[in-house]
Amino acid sequence: MKSALTPIFAAMAALALTILPGTASAQSSDIYDGNAGGLQGGWQDWSWAEIEMQSPVGGEIYPIKITADEWEALQLGRQDKVMVPEGLTLDFYINGGTGGGQRIAVQFANVDEQIGETYVIELKATTWSPVSINLDEIGVSGKKFNIIRVICQQQSACAPFYVDKMFFGSPAAE
Repeated sequence: MKSALTPIFAAMAALALTILPGTASAQSSDIYDGNAGGLQGGWQDWSWAEIEMQSPVGGEIYPIKITADEWEALQLGRQDKVMVPEGLTLDFYINGGTGGGQRIAVQFANVDEQIGETYVIELKATTWSPVSINLDEIGVSGKKFNIIRVICQQQSACAPFYVDKMFFGSPAAE
Protein backbone atom coordinates (compact mmCIF):
# COMPACT_ATOMS: atom_id res chain seq x y z
CA MET A 1 0.00 0.00 0.00
CA LYS A 2 1.47 3.32 -1.04
CA SER A 3 1.59 6.13 1.52
CA ALA A 4 -0.21 9.40 0.79
CA LEU A 5 2.97 11.23 1.80
CA THR A 6 5.12 9.62 -0.91
CA PRO A 7 4.03 12.06 -3.70
CA ILE A 8 4.62 15.02 -1.36
CA PHE A 9 8.13 13.77 -0.51
CA ALA A 10 8.88 13.22 -4.22
CA ALA A 11 7.77 16.76 -5.07
CA MET A 12 9.91 18.21 -2.26
CA ALA A 13 12.96 16.28 -3.42
CA ALA A 14 12.46 17.58 -6.97
CA LEU A 15 12.87 21.14 -5.65
CA ALA A 16 16.22 20.39 -3.99
CA LEU A 17 19.22 22.45 -5.10
CA THR A 18 22.90 21.62 -4.97
CA ILE A 19 24.86 22.99 -2.04
CA LEU A 20 28.20 24.61 -2.70
CA PRO A 21 31.27 22.79 -1.48
CA GLY A 22 33.07 24.45 1.37
CA THR A 23 36.35 22.56 1.29
CA ALA A 24 35.35 19.47 -0.69
CA SER A 25 32.69 18.54 -3.21
CA ALA A 26 29.19 17.89 -1.88
CA GLN A 27 27.58 15.37 -4.21
CA SER A 28 23.93 16.00 -3.33
CA SER A 29 21.65 18.39 -1.52
CA ASP A 30 19.84 15.38 -0.03
CA ILE A 31 20.82 14.65 3.55
CA TYR A 32 18.45 11.82 4.56
CA ASP A 33 15.77 9.88 2.71
CA GLY A 34 14.61 6.68 4.37
CA ASN A 35 13.14 5.38 1.10
CA ALA A 36 16.38 5.99 -0.83
CA GLY A 37 18.82 4.16 1.43
CA GLY A 38 19.09 6.54 4.40
CA LEU A 39 21.89 9.08 4.70
CA GLN A 40 22.95 10.70 1.42
CA GLY A 41 25.71 12.86 -0.05
CA GLY A 42 28.47 12.13 2.48
CA TRP A 43 26.39 12.77 5.62
CA GLN A 44 27.05 10.39 8.54
CA ASP A 45 25.42 9.59 11.90
CA TRP A 46 27.47 11.26 14.67
CA SER A 47 24.61 11.24 17.19
CA TRP A 48 24.73 11.03 20.95
CA ALA A 49 21.09 9.96 21.30
CA GLU A 50 19.64 6.52 20.56
CA ILE A 51 19.10 6.47 16.79
CA GLU A 52 17.41 3.93 14.53
CA MET A 53 18.01 4.65 10.85
CA GLN A 54 15.27 3.61 8.40
CA SER A 55 12.86 2.71 11.20
CA PRO A 56 9.75 1.06 9.70
CA VAL A 57 6.69 3.03 10.80
CA GLY A 58 4.13 1.69 8.34
CA GLY A 59 3.39 2.15 4.69
CA GLU A 60 6.48 3.06 2.70
CA ILE A 61 7.96 5.48 5.22
CA TYR A 62 11.38 4.73 6.81
CA PRO A 63 12.41 7.74 8.93
CA ILE A 64 15.10 8.17 11.55
CA LYS A 65 13.71 7.29 14.98
CA ILE A 66 15.25 9.42 17.73
CA THR A 67 15.00 8.47 21.41
CA ALA A 68 16.78 11.16 23.39
CA ASP A 69 17.37 12.11 27.00
CA GLU A 70 17.44 15.82 27.81
CA TRP A 71 19.84 17.70 25.52
CA GLU A 72 20.81 14.59 23.52
CA ALA A 73 20.72 14.91 19.75
CA LEU A 74 20.50 13.39 16.33
CA GLN A 75 23.73 14.77 14.91
CA LEU A 76 24.42 14.44 11.21
CA GLY A 77 27.97 15.28 10.22
CA ARG A 78 30.41 15.06 7.36
CA GLN A 79 34.20 15.15 7.12
CA ASP A 80 34.27 18.07 4.67
CA LYS A 81 32.55 21.39 5.25
CA VAL A 82 29.75 22.69 3.06
CA MET A 83 28.34 26.15 2.48
CA VAL A 84 24.81 26.89 1.31
CA PRO A 85 24.29 29.97 -0.85
CA GLU A 86 21.69 32.60 0.03
CA GLY A 87 18.08 31.74 -0.63
CA LEU A 88 18.04 28.11 0.53
CA THR A 89 16.15 26.27 3.22
CA LEU A 90 16.67 23.11 5.27
CA ASP A 91 13.54 21.07 4.64
CA PHE A 92 12.35 17.91 6.38
CA TYR A 93 9.35 16.18 7.90
CA ILE A 94 9.11 15.56 11.65
CA ASN A 95 6.63 13.52 13.71
CA GLY A 96 6.16 13.66 17.49
CA GLY A 97 5.19 9.98 17.75
CA THR A 98 2.27 8.93 19.93
CA GLY A 99 2.69 11.65 22.57
CA GLY A 100 3.96 14.73 20.77
CA GLY A 101 4.75 17.95 22.62
CA GLN A 102 8.54 17.52 22.50
CA ARG A 103 10.57 20.73 22.26
CA ILE A 104 13.19 20.23 19.55
CA ALA A 105 16.02 22.57 18.49
CA VAL A 106 17.79 22.53 15.12
CA GLN A 107 21.35 23.85 15.01
CA PHE A 108 24.21 24.04 12.54
CA ALA A 109 27.86 23.81 13.60
CA ASN A 110 31.42 23.87 12.33
CA VAL A 111 33.06 21.20 14.49
CA ASP A 112 31.96 22.43 17.96
CA GLU A 113 31.19 26.06 17.10
CA GLN A 114 27.49 26.80 16.53
CA ILE A 115 26.77 28.62 13.27
CA GLY A 116 23.74 30.92 13.17
CA GLU A 117 20.73 30.89 15.47
CA THR A 118 18.87 27.92 16.96
CA TYR A 119 15.51 27.07 15.35
CA VAL A 120 12.96 25.63 17.84
CA ILE A 121 9.99 23.38 17.03
CA GLU A 122 7.25 21.89 19.23
CA LEU A 123 6.16 18.54 17.81
CA LYS A 124 2.63 17.34 17.13
CA ALA A 125 1.50 13.83 18.06
CA THR A 126 1.13 11.27 15.26
CA THR A 127 1.43 13.96 12.58
CA TRP A 128 4.05 14.39 9.87
CA SER A 129 4.71 18.13 9.93
CA PRO A 130 6.74 19.80 7.19
CA VAL A 131 9.56 22.01 8.44
CA SER A 132 11.26 24.58 6.22
CA ILE A 133 14.01 26.60 7.91
CA ASN A 134 15.06 29.68 5.94
CA LEU A 135 18.85 29.59 6.31
CA ASP A 136 19.19 33.32 5.52
CA GLU A 137 16.91 34.18 8.46
CA ILE A 138 18.90 32.17 11.00
CA GLY A 139 22.32 33.33 9.76
CA VAL A 140 23.62 30.10 8.21
CA SER A 141 23.77 31.05 4.51
CA GLY A 142 27.25 31.73 3.22
CA LYS A 143 28.98 30.09 6.21
CA LYS A 144 30.86 26.79 6.26
CA PHE A 145 29.56 23.99 8.47
CA ASN A 146 29.75 20.22 8.73
CA ILE A 147 27.14 19.38 11.40
CA ILE A 148 23.34 19.53 11.63
CA ARG A 149 21.86 18.81 15.07
CA VAL A 150 18.27 17.96 16.00
CA ILE A 151 18.30 18.30 19.80
CA CYS A 152 15.87 17.29 22.54
CA GLN A 153 15.73 20.77 24.10
CA GLN A 154 13.94 20.16 27.37
CA GLN A 155 14.75 19.28 30.98
CA SER A 156 13.45 15.72 30.65
CA ALA A 157 13.76 12.93 28.10
CA CYS A 158 11.97 13.33 24.77
CA ALA A 159 9.55 10.60 23.83
CA PRO A 160 10.61 8.95 20.55
CA PHE A 161 10.17 11.21 17.53
CA TYR A 162 10.89 10.80 13.81
CA VAL A 163 12.66 12.76 11.04
CA ASP A 164 12.52 12.01 7.30
CA LYS A 165 13.19 13.55 3.87
CA MET A 166 15.84 16.07 4.95
CA PHE A 167 17.42 18.18 2.19
CA PHE A 168 18.46 21.70 1.20
CA GLY A 169 15.74 23.27 -0.94
CA SER A 170 14.16 26.52 -2.09
CA PRO A 171 11.78 28.61 -0.01
CA ALA A 172 8.14 28.22 -1.01
CA ALA A 173 6.76 31.04 -3.12
CA GLU A 174 4.97 33.61 -1.00
